[in-house]
Amino acid sequence: MNRAFVVFEAAFPWIYPLAQELGAYGPSVAVSLGSSVPFRRRSVSWPFEDPASRVTNEAWTYPPGFNGRLAPLFNRSVRAKLQGLIARLRRSGEPPYVVIPYPPLFPYVRDIEPSHLVYLNYDDYAINVGPDQWIDIAHEDALAERAGTIICSSVSQATRFKERFPHKRDAIFHLPHGVHESFLNPAPDQPPEPNTLCAVGALSSRYDWKLVHDVATRLPGVTFSFVGNAEAPSHSTSGEEWLRWRTLALERPNVVHVPGLRHRDTAPYYWKSAANWMPYAADRRFVQACSPLKIPDGLASGRPMISPAVPECELYPDWISIYRDADEAVDLIRAAVARERCLDQARVSAQMTFAQHNTCAIRARRLLEILER
Repeated sequence: MNRAFVVFEAAFPWIYPLAQELGAYGPSVAVSLGSSVPFRRRSVSWPFEDPASRVTNEAWTYPPGFNGRLAPLFNRSVRAKLQGLIARLRRSGEPPYVVIPYPPLFPYVRDIEPSHLVYLNYDDYAINVGPDQWIDIAHEDALAERAGTIICSSVSQATRFKERFPHKRDAIFHLPHGVHESFLNPAPDQPPEPNTLCAVGALSSRYDWKLVHDVATRLPGVTFSFVGNAEAPSHSTSGEEWLRWRTLALERPNVVHVPGLRHRDTAPYYWKSAANWMPYAADRRFVQACSPLKIPDGLASGRPMISPAVPECELYPDWISIYRDADEAVDLIRAAVARERCLDQARVSAQMTFAQHNTCAIRARRLLEILER
């Protein structure tokens, strides 16, 4: 049966590939909903250059504040635009599935039939309002209650949602991010650069920068490449300790900072590095709840992967080595970047096979199975 899909917030590299692969089962529309100065065209940078026949990209643009203080003026307009899209897609079969990854968009989909409304949760959106004080983001309860299916990118969030909504346990599923085929190492048997390690992603407070500094200091013969943009401190975080440690870590002579790359351009750093590192501050609530895109991207490289005890990373004991402190991190990194480990062809082959069995296409097929359960 021909299916159709509308995927909101699809300009993210962990969402767009799913929308693209859903196009194999019917019309798939990727929507980027944003704001711009009135009468000015908004340019959207889509994460991957995939065949246009697999997904239709749409940028819906409204004045600044349309989803905030001006929401009463624009809610009806956005809903009408969505209903028009649904009507067009419905001509090819049943109503489309509407996938919402961000709860504040719920007012636009509150009238969608639950059986065709999907909440795709990829992060803990709770807001920190004080020491150990958190409040749930607006509309998340309403979206979770309305949606007929809740998909969680991390096992931690899947568990949390089953605890929050016990009456919906059978509608909640864990579906981790898939491997994008462009990240599959085309020459995994080619030796990487020895004594090199990369960490790819935003350089934010989610990293344990003191541990990074300590580890880099103790391993002067290893080159650490941090590939990502440094998160600019806000007024509320400008005095936080992690910023000082980040500065000190990036100033180390064996630490290289590579900013300005699009996500799709980072794959070669995974391939040429002897190991991949996810230096998270594992005790942070957001980190415990995350599903790092570094997992599928790193798996696709065929290189060793190293992480602290993040629940999602612990699901891959055959491929991700877990440390509990700086001493263990040093030992794991030293062993991973050694030439003999880099040339373990049997292990490289097995990891590449595993990655090929966990692609975005396979995740899309699994999502369809869940929706048609």
